[in-house]
Amino acid sequence: MKPHELVKILNKHFIEGNLELYKKLLNTTTEATNPVWREILPIYIDLSKEEKEVF
Repeated sequence: MKPHELVKILNKHFIEGNLELYKKLLNTTTEATNPVWREILPIYIDLSKEEKEVF
């Protein structure tokens, strides 16, 4: 396997997959117990649709 093929696979399965997971979690979570999420969630909720896409 060539290095660029490995990078494409890793990007698809780990980076893109996790981005989708975080998007879903941010859009469906209303309450959090994790200290980091407790700080991020209220900020995210107050963002506009366009700001959420950038975030």
